[in-house]
Amino acid sequence: MKLLITLKFEKADLGYSIGRPFRLRGELTGMEMRRKAETVLGTKFGVRAFHDEVVKDGAMPLQIFYAKMTDWIKKQVTSRNVYKQIGA
Repeated sequence: MKLLITLKFEKADLGYSIGRPFRLRGELTGMEMRRKAETVLGTKFGVRAFHDEVVKDGAMPLQIFYAKMTDWIKKQVTSRNVYKQIGA
């Protein structure tokens, strides 16, 4: 019985990825931006502030989201005196 549940989970996970490729791409972009913010801000990174910025403006195209979050990271760097280089 345990094997059957595992197989159903894997099949459902595969269907999720194939059935919603744009949602998956958005999730990956969000994770990429979080990693970028964590790397640049280091110990100054705050997950609550990051999440607030992500959801503040609602749904938007990925290019706009990427630009918005890159700008947010740059503002955090200047406002917190963090001197690491932001990669483009």
